[in-house]
Amino acid sequence: MIKKIISGLGPKEQKIYNHISSGGAWSDAHLQDIGPSDGKCVHCGQDVQDISHITWNCPKINQHRKINDLKEVDSDMLPVFIKHGIPKAMSTNVEEVFWGKVPMADGKQCNRQTLEAIGKQATSKRKVVASCKHQEIKDVLKGNNLIPGNCNARQCFQQIKANKQPPHLALPYRCHRPAPADINVYTDGSWINPLQQYLGLGGAGVWWPGRNPSVQHRLSQAERDLAHCKQYPSGLMLYAPIGGFSGSSTRTELAAAIIALAANGPIHIGTDSQAMLDRAQWILKHLRKGKRHKTNWQTTPDGDLWHHFEEAARAKGWKSIRITKVKGHATQMQVDGGAVKDCDKAGNDQADQAADIVV
Repeated sequence: MIKKIISGLGPKEQKIYNHISSGGAWSDAHLQDIGPSDGKCVHCGQDVQDISHITWNCPKINQHRKINDLKEVDSDMLPVFIKHGIPKAMSTNVEEVFWGKVPMADGKQCNRQTLEAIGKQATSKRKVVASCKHQEIKDVLKGNNLIPGNCNARQCFQQIKANKQPPHLALPYRCHRPAPADINVYTDGSWINPLQQYLGLGGAGVWWPGRNPSVQHRLSQAERDLAHCKQYPSGLMLYAPIGGFSGSSTRTELAAAIIALAANGPIHIGTDSQAMLDRAQWILKHLRKGKRHKTNWQTTPDGDLWHHFEEAARAKGWKSIRITKVKGHATQMQVDGGAVKDCDKAGNDQADQAADIVV
């Protein structure tokens, strides 16, 4: 976080921030002890006690603040590391301040602006809401065998979204029929918070237009193992959450393709992911030639899922699998202009909705 902040500053500001955050900056109070200063701020003329006068309390410097709410914050209520711009891991207790404790100094009480700035609820209504949310968090942590005092918010979130189940390679039955010429299943993936690794969540969605397992094309055991399903009058929707330490939209797209492969019978997948399509076609080409490639999936990004895809394609048979690129998030204007088929737009939109259900 500090590196990200510093990288957005100018050369002069970077040096100033580095001195302050590392504790290497000299305030006018320190300089007075050795002679070069009279102990007064060179900007506003007030007496200086420590470096926090420059970072928080100098009225001349505060005139240039872009976030005006910080002018109302009582810096005496802040821990030293916060006053110097060094963040601490966020606590799981939403009733308290961001770092878990209510800061106090010499018996003083925080004003409302300070409380709101540091994450403490200042009104009765917000306190009730925070109390309810805190109880929900405690229940979730308890259900995952986590002790709040032993983990910060990031660590708890990471352990909750991690897949703790042993690996299960759900594979489809062998299919001897060739893949249809027209697309019969659409896949899509969703990944939120892509720039925040610890907060990233993914979902894989599959849409089978016109499929009704209670009438025909029943769910395979592999589909039941991998995904949840929801029946609609116009088709069947399958979806599954994608967790883990890290992820990407390509990973969720790949997971959706694996779910589609798990179905009984031949499939023709419509996907809007070029990256997934290219690697999947490469795998199918090697299966078609009967050759083993030299790629080590253990050292390949998303290699665990690519290994699953390869084994599922091998079990099903390459002749019964076909993948085609479709336009993602197509507009009605593109459909009217003939650039996109109406069925492809509808199928991709439904698969996208399926992927969003779990995120």
